[in-house]
Amino acid sequence: MIDWLSSKVATSMVVLVISGSFLGLFGMQADYYRTLELEDLADIVTDLVTQVDLLTCEAMVEVNWTVTAESHGLPRTFHGKAYLIQFTTERPYLVWERTRVAGRYFPSPVSLSNDTGGPVELLEVPSTTGFKVFSKPTWEEWGLNHRITVESLLRPHP
Repeated sequence: MIDWLSSKVATSMVVLVISGSFLGLFGMQADYYRTLELEDLADIVTDLVTQVDLLTCEAMVEVNWTVTAESHGLPRTFHGKAYLIQFTTERPYLVWERTRVAGRYFPSPVSLSNDTGGPVELLEVPSTTGFKVFSKPTWEEWGLNHRITVESLLRPHP
């Protein structure tokens, strides 16, 4: 009787270990696919800035998550929680919970402006507010060029 009971306990322990391993594997896959979704979202932000960059005229695109019509297809939340976009002069990063992923590189360097209009190296924009992308032609020594600027919607405009 004791042998039969100990074999059942051992079998139950093996089943628990195997099922725990499978649950861990599925959890890892879910995290991997969430990371892929975040990368796609970061690439959409890159594409938005690139589209403004490709215009050879003065233009402005506003992504405002408080108004659905001005969100340009970017979601306000990711899996029910707000995320953070970190703009650098070279590319955007998306931060959600403890995950940070990079988007593709911008085709040309981007200027970043903080809330006071001053230049910064890193601009953080929460998905609860929004940002603006400006394209403005400038005259350089060698000819006409255009500058791309990204700024947060937190900056007051007159």
